[in-house]
Amino acid sequence: MTLGLRTPTAPIYLYHSIHDVLLPVSSTDQLAEDYIAGGAQVTYRRDRASDRVFLLLSGGHDALGWLDERMRGKTLPTRPDVRTVLSTVLSPRAVIMYLRQILAVVKLLAGRL
Repeated sequence: MTLGLRTPTAPIYLYHSIHDVLLPVSSTDQLAEDYIAGGAQVTYRRDRASDRVFLLLSGGHDALGWLDERMRGKTLPTRPDVRTVLSTVLSPRAVIMYLRQILAVVKLLAGRL
């Protein structure tokens, strides 16, 4: 399977470390540009502070928060949302997802989940 051959019809969230040494961020930049040019609704975060491994472990919280917003019916911006951020870990939706995860673990340990 090769990404970028077809434009997705569903909204898409991308994130990538700008310091990734195995897969240059330029490849994801190009993918985002291709999807946007094809009319896709793209949210893309370029992470400055994280390396590949840290972003692999921590970047999912913002992605899950974005997905949670979609599932709850929150509308997307009318234009592509492409930003270079200090860290996706610091986004409000990532913090909310971290707190929800911690609360779930506490409930689980207390036998209330």
